[in-house]
Amino acid sequence: MPLWGRKKSEAESGRKHGAEARLIPGWLATDPFSGVAGLLNQWAAPVLWEALDEKVTPLLVEDAVESVKLRGAKLELKAAGQVGWLFLSALRTVYRKTLTQDAEIRKLQYEVAALQERQLLVKRNYRKCSD
Repeated sequence: MPLWGRKKSEAESGRKHGAEARLIPGWLATDPFSGVAGLLNQWAAPVLWEALDEKVTPLLVEDAVESVKLRGAKLELKAAGQVGWLFLSALRTVYRKTLTQDAEIRKLQYEVAALQERQLLVKRNYRKCSD
């Protein structure tokens, strides 16, 4: 069966592979990508891509992919797992930054709303004083 066989639901995937992720250093079972981490752990030992932990750029990903060596048919699954770890690490970094940025946007939207409310109150008070 090809790697892209039957599509699993998120719940099904998380149940099967998420529990395995808790045994992987740096991966919690509650991580949104723990199911993928658990699956990749079956293919290849976890690889820490420190270069991708803080910043992800196409050039960094390209350099990291080029560092994975294919040496023969026996190692194809291991190499696929290593590349999978690379992309999963990059995806997780981008996901975490997105969550942080979303929180910052919500905070700024709240601040804008509060400032608009204050501005409205100042305008009302100014009108009362000028009448």
